[in-house]
Amino acid sequence: MTGRIIKAIAGDYWVETDEGIIVTKPRGVFRHRGASPVVGDYVDLVDKTITKIHKRKNKLVRPNIANIDCALLVFSLQDPKPDFLILDTMVANVLDQNIEPIVIFNKSDLVEDEYIEEFRDIYRMFRLEFVSTLDEASVEGLLESLEPGLYVLAGPSGAGKSSMINKLTGQQLFEVGQISQRIKRGKHTTRHHELIHLADGVYLADTPGFQTLELNSMEATELREIYPEFQDLEKCRFLDCLHDKEPGCRVKEAYEAGTINKTRYENYLLLLDELRSRKDY
Repeated sequence: MTGRIIKAIAGDYWVETDEGIIVTKPRGVFRHRGASPVVGDYVDLVDKTITKIHKRKNKLVRPNIANIDCALLVFSLQDPKPDFLILDTMVANVLDQNIEPIVIFNKSDLVEDEYIEEFRDIYRMFRLEFVSTLDEASVEGLLESLEPGLYVLAGPSGAGKSSMINKLTGQQLFEVGQISQRIKRGKHTTRHHELIHLADGVYLADTPGFQTLELNSMEATELREIYPEFQDLEKCRFLDCLHDKEPGCRVKEAYEAGTINKTRYENYLLLLDELRSRKDY
């Protein structure tokens, strides 16, 4: 029997199969091999025991989720304002894992249209959704637009993740954390780690206290390749150009000319430095 892990708690795994949901445990051999199953895995079962983990198409480090199709990256437009470095880090990480990012800007009711257009310009190369969890129609429109697949939802504290999940599911699945008046950030209140069924073939993963996606062990050259705005420019003088201090760099020229977004490029350099600090280039 084959199924998919939709929930994991303390060594028990809930597997969705054609015959229903079965609570299982993995064979001990997985633990000895350091290859434990995770939520999102497709597995084979024999007598309520996981005997095989199917090959994964991707796997995030944080959260520990496999076989993801799309990432819903939730950021608030106000209270707190979005941190573009966190957003660009998350976008880079999911693209590196061949996961499609959808950037959801919440609290659109708190800002003017001109402010929204600024965000459209910065992230025009990605799919963007502007919603308010106080406006059920906007959230319903988002839900109806989701294609079948496994979605992971992430975002900084205070962006409205828990409210978004509650609205998408139509249930009070997660406690909504209040915003700290001192730091203008939300308190960590989520406690679940599972796949939530949203619609036919549409599943959403969420993890406790999950805020950011860390850069995986990608190479600097891989970071360069996942910036779509760089790919539209003429080729640099050197094939191994990392778009930093090299002569004849078309990306740097575009930055200086103002034809690519200043914030995106400067965040790219910060992420590049982070990767370089892990390995000498």
